[in-house]
Amino acid sequence: MDDFQFSALLKSAEIYRNNHKFRPLDDINLFSILSMENKEVSAHSAFLYYILKPFESENNEIDDKNLKIFLNEIGVFCDNASCLEIQREVWTNYGRLDYLITVDENQYVVELKIWAGEQPDQINRYQRYLKDAGFSSKNIFYLTPDTRQSCTGISNNITLKKHVKNALQSIIDLRKNKKDYCLIIQQYIKIIDKLTGADRFMATEDYILKSANDIIAVNTLVCQQREILTNIMREFFIVLQKELQNGLEYKGFKTTLSIYEYGKEAIENYYTGKNRTWPALVFKIESKLACDYELYFFVEIENNLYIGISPRNRVENGLEIVSTKGDKYKNLKGKRVTDVFLDWDYVKLDSKYIDFSLKNIASENSFIRQLLISGTTKLNPDKVHGIAEFIKFKYGELCSAVFKLNN
Repeated sequence: MDDFQFSALLKSAEIYRNNHKFRPLDDINLFSILSMENKEVSAHSAFLYYILKPFESENNEIDDKNLKIFLNEIGVFCDNASCLEIQREVWTNYGRLDYLITVDENQYVVELKIWAGEQPDQINRYQRYLKDAGFSSKNIFYLTPDTRQSCTGISNNITLKKHVKNALQSIIDLRKNKKDYCLIIQQYIKIIDKLTGADRFMATEDYILKSANDIIAVNTLVCQQREILTNIMREFFIVLQKELQNGLEYKGFKTTLSIYEYGKEAIENYYTGKNRTWPALVFKIESKLACDYELYFFVEIENNLYIGISPRNRVENGLEIVSTKGDKYKNLKGKRVTDVFLDWDYVKLDSKYIDFSLKNIASENSFIRQLLISGTTKLNPDKVHGIAEFIKFKYGELCSAVFKLNN
């Protein structure tokens, strides 16, 4: 798929989303309000676990009817089972299992994928887990919004659109005297319909998205794209750190790599999270000058890559931004030292800014186009080397400005 076609798909998907936005008077939905429709772990996985897990009834008995309904729907017939249990986010030597369900002497694994791709050899690893634990390797269910199959192993394919929706409707019928409970489940069913295009989709001939399957396909592509971008950014920081040799120096102002490094969580959330933190390499400046706060050199990504010297407080697990006042930095021999802190420099390559924003990935001037070997998703080491050399040069300029050095 070329960039133009993919860009057109994104625009059509955006039109679709705009046409299906939350409307306070006629389409109220808790998941939409909280922008959690596409959040696999914190929304879909958590909600289904809450509904399916057995609980203690008013008669102090274990009520596992919801889980039985779901299991029967996916072909695990368990009406006579004496022990039912479901666990979520189970960590094993074979990977993290989304759901691990115990039915008497058997175990079943359910892997939930909304739009994300699979990890390497994921389903095969889960098969080995079941086999080594003494259970059938066939007890794996691959759960997606609609019809997608695993490409990392053999599994039983189940869908939100059919199996989960049917089970939830049966649960509503069973719990109909619990109105608030049923209303929440109905809201989730609406989200299933929205994700799979079952509620309504664009019929205008000019739109590229013609069906529910197109909606699913474009969301899957976007998710895969974000995974690729995240991997590239992670590799970029690893290579850049090696290029900078864990520190810089200019006229005695040496730096050492801070424990902050580039921030695993910041990278993982950059293309997916709404409240993003910025990935960065952070170097502490070893200065003999007496300052109220320590000074750090940042190589940080917002929408672009930029660098700067900034005073920070060290706090547990991170660095805290401090308000900078000129009178606190008289020892730096500058009346307006804070101007330097606030006026950070963009890192340039080929006379253009390096753009890391997701919206510009199909642009000729984007981060992807600038840093990758043409036609691949591999970093061009010469490009990263050029960035590193530019950063070293700019570090000298910033030191001269902040510490009032004579060039």
